Amino acid sequence: MCHFLLLLPVLALPAFWIWPVETALPVYGTAVAVALAVYALAYKAWKMPLANGPQALLGATGRVICVGERRVTLRVRGELWLADVEGAAVSVGEEAVVVAIDGLRLTVRGFTSSTAAKLGA
Repeated sequence: MCHFLLLLPVLALPAFWIWPVETALPVYGTAVAVALAVYALAYKAWKMPLANGPQALLGATGRVICVGERRVTLRVRGELWLADVEGAAVSVGEEAVVVAIDGLRLTVRGFTSSTAAKLGA
């Protein structure tokens, strides 16, 4: 169906062979307008940031649930993740920012004022 909408201007060209120009021009103009609207929506969807997958977690903040030696358990977006801590140590209840992902293990950094400035908070 989407390919039909994307090719609509080409598929509407025979209107000029079938009808007089006074009738074919509005039909073709409508087809072009619909195609342009579909192109705009497709471009907007293409440029949206990732909403799922591991890359969507980069930059997300989470709350520390449990602290180990250099690893913590972190709750990010309702899920528990095992994370390595980069930089200063964090304690239970603090927020941390995900800075890297390696398989199923996150690398986090403690949430500081400089981190908040980078994230636009």
